[in-house]
Amino acid sequence: MGALVKQILSIKSAIVLLVMFGIFSGVATFVENDFGAETSWAAIYTSWWFELIQILLGIVLLNNIIKYKMYKLEKLPSFLFHVGFIFILIGSGVTRYIGFEGSLHVRDGQKENRVMSSDPFIQVSALKDDKRYAYDYKKFISNLGGNAFNFSMDVAGEKATITFKEFIPSATKKVMDDVDGKPLISMMVSGYGETENITLREGEIYETSEYSFTFNAKPKSTDKIEVAFTLENGKFFIYSAEKLSWFKMVENKKGEYEPKLKQDFVSGQLYTIGSVNFAPKYIGLKGKEKVIQDKNPMNKAQSNKAVVVNVAFKGEQKEVVMFGQGKGNKGLVTQEVIAGVPFKFEWGSKVFVIPFFIKLHEFQLDRYAGSMSPMSYASEVEVVDEEKSFTMPFRIYMNHVLDYRGFRFFQTSYDMDEKGTILSVNNDPGKWPTYFGYLLLGIGLFFNLINPKSRFRKLAHMVQNDASKIKSALIAGLLIFGMSQASPLHAYTTEDFLNFLKQYDKKHADKFGEILVQSVDGRIKPIDTISAELLNKVYGSASYKDLTANQVALGMMSSPIEWQTQPIIKVFHPELKKIIGLNEDQKYASFNDFFEKEGSHDFKLTKYSEEANRKKPALRNQFDKDVLKVDERVNICYMVYMGEVFKMIPKQNDVAKKWY
Repeated sequence: MGALVKQILSIKSAIVLLVMFGIFSGVATFVENDFGAETSWAAIYTSWWFELIQILLGIVLLNNIIKYKMYKLEKLPSFLFHVGFIFILIGSGVTRYIGFEGSLHVRDGQKENRVMSSDPFIQVSALKDDKRYAYDYKKFISNLGGNAFNFSMDVAGEKATITFKEFIPSATKKVMDDVDGKPLISMMVSGYGETENITLREGEIYETSEYSFTFNAKPKSTDKIEVAFTLENGKFFIYSAEKLSWFKMVENKKGEYEPKLKQDFVSGQLYTIGSVNFAPKYIGLKGKEKVIQDKNPMNKAQSNKAVVVNVAFKGEQKEVVMFGQGKGNKGLVTQEVIAGVPFKFEWGSKVFVIPFFIKLHEFQLDRYAGSMSPMSYASEVEVVDEEKSFTMPFRIYMNHVLDYRGFRFFQTSYDMDEKGTILSVNNDPGKWPTYFGYLLLGIGLFFNLINPKSRFRKLAHMVQNDASKIKSALIAGLLIFGMSQASPLHAYTTEDFLNFLKQYDKKHADKFGEILVQSVDGRIKPIDTISAELLNKVYGSASYKDLTANQVALGMMSSPIEWQTQPIIKVFHPELKKIIGLNEDQKYASFNDFFEKEGSHDFKLTKYSEEANRKKPALRNQFDKDVLKVDERVNICYMVYMGEVFKMIPKQNDVAKKWY
C-alpha cells in the first residue's frame, strides 16, 4: 500500500496527470464542436474523474513541495512554480462550485435585474394548499449518454421522486392511436405570417388575438373568428359562424360550407376561414400525444431537445416530458396534475436576481460599409442601485466591460430588431486565486531561467555543448534543400500575374506604405502596418504570391474588379465550403464566391452570420465561429476595395479627431 501511495505521489505521476489533463481538455474541444457545449461539460468538464485528475495533481504538487523542501531559499523558483499551479487549481475549484455565469436581457428604456444562468437545471415546483414547494437540480445533459439522475422533493410532508428516463436530442411531438388514448384533434394552422401545430383535447380552447378553435367547449371571447369542433355519437363535426372553404388535396376538389351549419370534420382536407388555413393531421377517439426522435430536423442546432422523467407522488406514477435547449437557454414549462396536485416542470436555465438594476438607454450597432454584417455593437446603460441610492452611466462594448459589486458585464448579443441587448454576467471569486497563481507561475519561470542551478540551465548547457554539431547538420541540410529547389524557384515569375492585376512595383508600394492613416481603433499607424494586419487576417500570411502586403492593398484599391476574382479569403470549415461552393481541398475563396451569381446577388452567409452573432459566445459551435471569421474577412476586403480602411485626411480642429 505504501509503495502504491509513493508511486501515486511521484514526479512521474504528476507528468502523467498533466498530460491526461491536456489531452482531455483537447478532446472536450472536439466534443463541443461535434455535440455541443452542454455535452462537453456533461461528459468531461464536470465529470468526477476530470475533477479527480485536478485534485490528484494538486496533492502531488503539494507533496513534492514538502518532500523536496522547496520552501528553502535556494529552491525558491521551483517553490513559486509549484505553488502557482496549486493556486490555479484552487481558483478553478472556486469558480466551479461558487462562481456564477449567466446572461441579462434588457430592452430600450427598461431596467432589469433578472439573470438567466448559463448552467441548466431540472426545476420542479408544486402548489398545495396555496403554498408553493420548489426544488432545483443542476444537471448537464449529454448527447453521448450517462445522464441518469434521481432526486426527491418535499411537498407538504409528502415525497415526490423524479427519476431520469431518457434524453431525446431532436424531439418532436406526434399524435398517434393508443389503447389508453382519448378523443383528440391535431392540426397544422397557418395565418398572419405564422405556422404552428396545435393539439386539442375535449374541453380545450386554443386562442390567438384573431381567432379561436374550440373542442366541445365554449370560447372565452366572442369577438374573434371562431371554429368549433364537436364530438357526437363517435363522429367529429365542424361549425363556424363564418363561411368556411375547403379543398380536398387528393381529389383536387374544392368547395364552401355555408355559415352556421354543422359539417363532418374529416382529414385529408385543407380548410380556410378568413386569412387562416388549417389542415387536420389526426382526428381520433383514442389519440395520444407522444414525443419521438425527429430523424430529419430542419435545423438540428436549433431543434428542441427533450428530457423525459418518471415522477412518483402519493402512489401515482406519471411520465413527464420537458422541452428545451439546455445550457444557457430557458426551457418550456410542462404542467401536470399528479395525485390531485398541480406540478410544473422545466429543464433549462434558472432565473437569478442580482441586487441592482441595469437600465438600457440605447443599443448601438455599427455595420461594415455597404453590408448588413455587424462590425461592432455597444450598449449605453445605467447602473441603478436602489439599496445605495446610486446610479452610474456606462458604455459596454467589446473589450470594455462593466464591473460592479462583484459582477462583470460583457456585451455579447442583441435582439433582432436592435432595440434590446444581451449582456453576459459573471461573478467569479475564483479569478483572484487564479490570477495570483499565474503571477507566481510567471515569477517562478523567470527565476528558473536565471537560476544557474536550475534544471533549465543544465539542459541549456547540454544543448550548447552540442550546438556546433547541430549547426553543421542544419547547414548541410539547407544546402541540399536549396540545390534541389533552385531551379523551380528561379523559373517562377509573377510578371504575368502583376500585369493582369495592374500592380505597382515594390518600391512604389513601399512609399505608399509610409503614409500615416487613422486605424479603426483611432490610432495613427503607417499603411504598411495596417495592410500587413489585414492581409494576415484575410489570407493568413504577410504576403500573397510574392506580393507584399502594401502591393496587395494598393492593387485591391486601384483594381478592385480584378482582385475580386482572386482566391485570397481563407476558408477552413467544410460546411462553409459547401455553402460557398468550394471543393473540399480548396483553402481560399474569392470575394465573388460569396455572392449569388445570378438574380439577387445576395451574400451567401447573411443568414448564418446573423444567427451566429445573436448566439452567446459560449453557445457558438465551431461552424458559428468560422462563419463570423470568414464574414469579417469578406467585409474587410470590401472596405479595402472601397478605400474605406485607410483614413488619410484628418479633419482640422475636430474635437473627436475624425479622419476621412
